[in-house]
Amino acid sequence: MPKISVIVPVYNTEKYIKRAVDSILNQTFKDLDIILIDDGSTDQSGVICDEYAKKDSRIVVVHHQKNMGVSIARNIGIDIATGEYIAFADSDDYIENDMYEILYNVAEKEKADMVNCGVRIFDNNREYIGTDFRTQPNKVMGRKEILDYLSSFNVQYISLSCTKLIRRYFITENDIRFYPHLQVQENFIFVLELLLKAESMYFIDKPLYNYVKRENSLTTKKYRNKIYNLFNIAYLRVKHLYENADITGHEKQMQFYFSRYLLSVIKRIKYYEAPFSERNNEIRNICETELFKSITNNLLDIKELNKRNYYILLCLKVLSKLKAYFVINALISLA
Repeated sequence: MPKISVIVPVYNTEKYIKRAVDSILNQTFKDLDIILIDDGSTDQSGVICDEYAKKDSRIVVVHHQKNMGVSIARNIGIDIATGEYIAFADSDDYIENDMYEILYNVAEKEKADMVNCGVRIFDNNREYIGTDFRTQPNKVMGRKEILDYLSSFNVQYISLSCTKLIRRYFITENDIRFYPHLQVQENFIFVLELLLKAESMYFIDKPLYNYVKRENSLTTKKYRNKIYNLFNIAYLRVKHLYENADITGHEKQMQFYFSRYLLSVIKRIKYYEAPFSERNNEIRNICETELFKSITNNLLDIKELNKRNYYILLCLKVLSKLKAYFVINALISLA
């Protein structure tokens, strides 16, 4: 049984997958296996996965006949993993060669349910370092501190599943899985569920995971029909998890967090390749979601954190009350 099972969903990333897999194979920590989930790729990604499996017995490949989404792919990986720990990586990203050695040694020493490292983000020609976890790094966080962390909604700063090493029994015994069919915020919700059950966690302030944003990824597409519904589902799921855990104090930060995504979705409608009337309908549907109603009913919370967003949302609220969706559409088109 390997110490670490690394789960990698793969979908049409033939240009990047070799870099991703090589970065895992070249780890200084060798006692691991790699589970490649070919999620119905239509390019050569599946073939490349099979070629790697022939060369290295530590690699297992699972092929899907059709694309089922990253959440289901990761869940299948969790179900077949045998490692003492589980890690996730995306097939268009790559990791530093000592990432798993560092995370594993800390996890073993501190007996933490999971260990989180920093991230280096590549966005076109810009590079960012993400090591601001809003808590003191390089120390164990106990259960009480985790609850305080959740209450402050600081989970938004560690929402990538790929920056973590997690004890497998902790995931399986608590029956934690990625939310199926949800293609936005699925990492955030998974990490939130982990924190809601975790007794201990450790933060390492080193950027060991390299996250590469691509123009054709779901989170960077200009607009996709009914994407607002995915964010609405994510919002309702997060709200339910907090309410079920009876945690308070997070409300203002949560509203602000999701308001940014709501505004981003609305702004992208100008790129929606559909007739003006159909865009009107899309705007109406957005304004009827629980996400829109909740945020626009709590605008004073937004005002404290970002006045510009407050005034934009206030304008949207007034126009939606008047059912002047065509005005919103026109203003977005001119923006």
